[in-house]
Amino acid sequence: KATCNNEGLKRRLCKVCGAKEEETISAHDHTYSTNFLFDSSTHWNFCTECGIKANDNNHVEGGLNCNICGFRFPTTISGEGNGMIFALNDDEVSYTLIDLGTCRDTDIEIPSEYNGKPVVAFNSCFAGKTNITSVVIPNTIKNIPNNAFKNCDNLVSVIIPDSVENIGEYAFYECGKLRSINIPSGVSVIKYGTFSRCHSLSSVVLPEGLSSIFTWAFSGCSILKTVVLPSSLQRIESNAFEYCPQLNRISLPKNIYYI
Repeated sequence: KATCNNEGLKRRLCKVCGAKEEETISAHDHTYSTNFLFDSSTHWNFCTECGIKANDNNHVEGGLNCNICGFRFPTTISGEGNGMIFALNDDEVSYTLIDLGTCRDTDIEIPSEYNGKPVVAFNSCFAGKTNITSVVIPNTIKNIPNNAFKNCDNLVSVIIPDSVENIGEYAFYECGKLRSINIPSGVSVIKYGTFSRCHSLSSVVLPEGLSSIFTWAFSGCSILKTVVLPSSLQRIESNAFEYCPQLNRISLPKNIYYI
């Protein structure tokens, strides 16, 4: 299969005479994401295949948010302890973690409260932070955003509370040292590329209530050996377990209608 970095090879075999034929397939162009990664000053697109950054630009002010990527500019900066940056949400009764600021901890616990109000969300501020080894998410959070921990090369563990109902696309893409993951029962879909290229992930137990596994969800998990599928599962999309060479066997639930 050709990628944006490497040529592919197509092989044909004649069923009559056994003759073989090979054709080189040229590497294709990068396929850039339509959504953005961002930090406190810039936003950028990325290739969904190799992760290369493109269109890195400063935020464009438009009131409280960037006009391009939607980044919310901070209204309050934490001066307490870990140096993380929080923004007051539109409801004015809760906060979002928007940047790690001066925090350089390797083991991070997202606070459940800031300035007397709950922390109910975080953006992709962890993405690409190679120093982080563990993260604890509080039970005030329901959503893990797209690209949340993308390319966190040394991330070994993430504690996800039962309050989480959604895990975004490419949330754990190329977290090469992530060994295990607990997926709460409220999560109904494993989205595009969520755990793609997690090379240390050897087994996964998916919760009852899960209905769909999207394209590339676990692709490239090179040592994945065991996947336990729930009886509630109805759909597995193409390439969901592509390039998982050690996944030799999988039992499909009876309710599944699309593979």
